Amino acid sequence: MWRGVTPQLFVSDVAKSAAWYRDVLGFETAWARGESFAAVRCGNVELFLARAESLAAPATVCLLVDDADFAYALCRERDAPVAEPLAATAWGTREFVLRDPDGNRLRIGHSIRR
Repeated sequence: MWRGVTPQLFVSDVAKSAAWYRDVLGFETAWARGESFAAVRCGNVELFLARAESLAAPATVCLLVDDADFAYALCRERDAPVAEPLAATAWGTREFVLRDPDGNRLRIGHSIRR
């Protein structure tokens, strides 16, 4: 019945945010509806970006990757704003956290459980 989930992030400028996701994380713009809505995609991961007049509370999205160390190195190379550095967690992941231009948190990591 369920086939997937696509988080929707509220942003102040859809085009600027789509460019950030492209330049920093390697996403591509899948489609856009004017200046108010777009989807960015990389592989099987898709995020909706919706323009909002007021950004009350940022969201947190967890993105699973094959190799968090590689993703972290790539993000550092691209000067991504790291909110939490790469580390092993008590809950069995190796992950780091970025903040997008609107403060949304992207928790990026892989499982280290055996």
